[in-house]
Amino acid sequence: MGISISRAGKLIIDVDGYVSANLDSLQVVDSADENGRERSQLEFIFKVPTTKGTSDKYLWTGLNVNSEKTYYPVDDDGVISTTPEYNKLTQLLIALGLLTEEKLNSDDELDIDIESLVGQEFQFKVKPNKLKPALSDIDIKSIRFKVAPQASKTIQITKDK
Repeated sequence: MGISISRAGKLIIDVDGYVSANLDSLQVVDSADENGRERSQLEFIFKVPTTKGTSDKYLWTGLNVNSEKTYYPVDDDGVISTTPEYNKLTQLLIALGLLTEEKLNSDDELDIDIESLVGQEFQFKVKPNKLKPALSDIDIKSIRFKVAPQASKTIQITKDK
């Protein structure tokens, strides 16, 4: 049998720079951080169209919403920002309109139906992966619903104080 090579698939990006995706899976996964400590995080798995079919695009966030800006993003050159931002989950929920800054800064308990996002269609932009520039990551600030969300079951998200 001969060796077969083929062209890699590319994400299909619309004229406005957005990738369409369907959230296929959302689960809590345990992993070790860079210091070896165990931590739990949300793993979002999106199905995205490519020129060769469908591929998976992953997004990981923490489990807590935080009203304080404590996340320091790293730019494409590996430089850590000096301006803090909301953590990834908080940014995601704000971008989707599921959380407002007013609600974030209140003392009210959050009741966000995060599991209802599974099966929904989204659009987002991508940016080069920091460690592997040939790959891409989801630009959280650009994510939006492609169609209106539908209600379902609820998962508890805690708010750090």
